Amino acid sequence: MDGRVVPGAARRGQKALRWLTWQKCRRYERELYPQFDVCTMVSEQDCRAVRAAIPAYAGRLEMIPNGVDLDWAVPGLAEPKADSLVFNGALTYYANADAMRFFAGEILPRIRAQRPSVMLRITGRSDGVDLTWLSADGSVALTGYLDDVRPVVAGSWACVVPLRIGGGTRLKILEAMALGTPVVATSKGAEGLDITPDQEVLIADEPAAFAAQTVCLLGDPELRQRLAANARLLVEERYGWQAIGSAFCQVVESVAEAGKRGLC
Repeated sequence: MDGRVVPGAARRGQKALRWLTWQKCRRYERELYPQFDVCTMVSEQDCRAVRAAIPAYAGRLEMIPNGVDLDWAVPGLAEPKADSLVFNGALTYYANADAMRFFAGEILPRIRAQRPSVMLRITGRSDGVDLTWLSADGSVALTGYLDDVRPVVAGSWACVVPLRIGGGTRLKILEAMALGTPVVATSKGAEGLDITPDQEVLIADEPAAFAAQTVCLLGDPELRQRLAANARLLVEERYGWQAIGSAFCQVVESVAEAGKRGLC
């Protein structure tokens, strides 16, 4: 043996490290949660995950969703360019990088076969990220960090969110919906949001299906308009910060009132 680590051993080592990290996190959370009467989660999926991981927690779990500033993100901020796609997320986050490798390698070529002029813009930082997967044909552009992402998102015919890993909910989807940009996402990408497939967003998980949904959206202006209108209505009803802030305040006030009663 020459002491070199073979790929299989390296993968096993990484798997063991991830398992150890997960166990440390679970132990930390089991010790942390009982210190609080109420803990808030951004989705019902997260609430269920906590109940499964920490069944002994006797406090309340409240779902307070992520939201969007509806006065900041409004439709009509830019004229959408034909066959333009956007992914509004930094590649320095592993789940985003994985999504874009997946999209560029398995989905985008299928789209370009039918819409040769399609162009994808990826916003956010990419410092230190392996970008060898980027196509040399110019179909993908990195904008880098933007002080204001709204014009790029609003100026696209569709926002693609092909996430395969991660938790919580996706601010990028809420942002696009508020700006009037139709969304195509995976089930994981749209996880935790109270949306109806084919009504507010298009959902597909396999490369061929995701490409087909995107091509359909790019070729159907009425579909883009309908999805955009339905999505904006949904964020106005459920995901504006004013309504979410009110719900959060009610949770805080209920805890304060319970504390007062406990002191009497």
